[in-house]
Amino acid sequence: MKVFAVIPDGLSSAKIEEIVEAVIARIDDFDYVCIRQQWHSETLLRYLLTCNVKKEKIILYGNIELAVNYDVAGVHFLAHDDRLEAFKQQYPHKLVGQSIHTLEEFQCVSNADYFIVGPVYQSFSQPTKEPIGEVVLQKICNSTSVPVIAIGGMTEEKKVLLESIGAAGIAVSTSFFQLPLLHNFKK
Repeated sequence: MKVFAVIPDGLSSAKIEEIVEAVIARIDDFDYVCIRQQWHSETLLRYLLTCNVKKEKIILYGNIELAVNYDVAGVHFLAHDDRLEAFKQQYPHKLVGQSIHTLEEFQCVSNADYFIVGPVYQSFSQPTKEPIGEVVLQKICNSTSVPVIAIGGMTEEKKVLLESIGAAGIAVSTSFFQLPLLHNFKK
């Protein structure tokens, strides 16, 4: 399974620093590092690059200019972001992702290279969002050939179930502190 580390927004500077340091310490556990943090995304990006995180592993949430200027792996877009198609046409070599939170959003998806779908379970980083559950995740997985990455409440114990549902990977943010053996997801 693919494993995406998501550096979330809306957290304190100290918590972001803690997450970034943990990601760097375990960088080999992750296929990609997604910077969701909007206010300090360039600072975080520069710091990751200074710490020898390969730019081919970095995805920025919605920040096209930074992604192009720093030549990182790609850009992740929200479900209804009109810029996705134009970006995909202009930069076909870049990875393009899209967030999906409901079946209704999935009906309107664009030409993404992967979908991050969730929260599947109750999420530590977004506790007010209602989980979509395994049934909706499975419906989405069965309706597309595009890789589906599950997010929200991920634990190592859910790996077999998520694979059987059809998920191609997981995305973790604050939950990865509870996942001491992330490399097992990649097997």
